Amino acid sequence: SLTFFAQSWARGKAKEKERILPSNLSEYNEETSFSTNGKPFISYQQKTSNKGNPMHTETGYIRVRSGDDGDHLEFLVCDPTGISSVFEGSVTSDTDQELVIEFSSTNITGTPSAKPVSALQRKLTITKSEPMGMKYQVNMKAMDQELQEHLTAELEKQPDNDFVISRDKFKELNKAELILVDVREPEEFVNGHLDQAFNSPLGRFLFKSKSESSDEYKLLHDGKKVVVYCSSGGRAKIATNAMRSRGFDHTFAVSEGYSEIKE
Repeated sequence: SLTFFAQSWARGKAKEKERILPSNLSEYNEETSFSTNGKPFISYQQKTSNKGNPMHTETGYIRVRSGDDGDHLEFLVCDPTGISSVFEGSVTSDTDQELVIEFSSTNITGTPSAKPVSALQRKLTITKSEPMGMKYQVNMKAMDQELQEHLTAELEKQPDNDFVISRDKFKELNKAELILVDVREPEEFVNGHLDQAFNSPLGRFLFKSKSESSDEYKLLHDGKKVVVYCSSGGRAKIATNAMRSRGFDHTFAVSEGYSEIKE
């Protein structure tokens, strides 16, 4: 269930209710991503903006906890308003058409300057059929108000960019004319990797590529096409998008993971 969920990237419009924690805007642009780095959790990031100006940002992680009564989802969310929330949730529907996940808060902690929030609920509905997208709703109990709808969003799946190449396209490339970068973790790399691939886990690659003395920096300035891959395509896209934002337009990401592109 969560493999599909982790690979969903979405952007669209969000609408915020004004009754609980008011803001200056009731509608704005939002981009939400879920990704995996091969470890047993899903990374979550949400960014909102209005006319190109950044607004709210959230980050967090989703983990699966198995028990005698089945699997449960743990969701940790932190945001710059000074609030950190822990949610317990589960998959309430998983069909060919959609995936529905519902969360309820079990613990909410705020800094001294944060506004008091006592309860939160989140419902995510991901449409699997075309056009793919995601809807979500957040309910909130805060400021002595009853639990009520706080915001909703309808997001479309973000299309792959022109720097993303398919498995078939990748196999057509002359490997002698490019540099392969594997951004998986070392334990993933040693269990199998493409010939001549340079291993630099995502976090290291993003950091070291800025240092002139690093191998990561040198390979980006080698003059060859740089092709990045991982276990599912998610980390490769993050790395390539970051490199292109810095002007390295000769970097590309493989849309599929290692198990699908290995010979």
